[in-house]
Amino acid sequence: MTVDNSVPRLAISWPFQSEVLEGLITVEVHATDGAGLARVSVLVDGSERPCDSDGAEWLCSIDTSGLEDGEHVIGALARDIAGRTATAEVTVRVDNGPPVLTVSFPRLNDYPCGTVSVEASAQDAFLQRFQSGIAT
Repeated sequence: MTVDNSVPRLAISWPFQSEVLEGLITVEVHATDGAGLARVSVLVDGSERPCDSDGAEWLCSIDTSGLEDGEHVIGALARDIAGRTATAEVTVRVDNGPPVLTVSFPRLNDYPCGTVSVEASAQDAFLQRFQSGIAT
């Protein structure tokens, strides 16, 4: 008879905390247990999805295009054959939509000459850099 007094060891190998994600991704989970694992699953905002094992890692595909842009919690749950569980989680950012650029000057069908100051604004869930410039 084997006595199992320990919980599984579990870590999310990828994605990392605060990672910006888009499209189809594969969540990688490292999980071990001395007595054996019964199940490893990934949770996205609390919704559970089963994982497959390639031996060392447990893998779960997630299509982030079905998620709203913004922050989401990816969790992992490991259950050993004795019923003990371990959890881990990371908060990630989903950004599937392209930035929206609006040019307010020059206007459509204007034909400016010389040095022109271009006026524009950009919107995006995670806009990192926007630079308005001068075109000649």
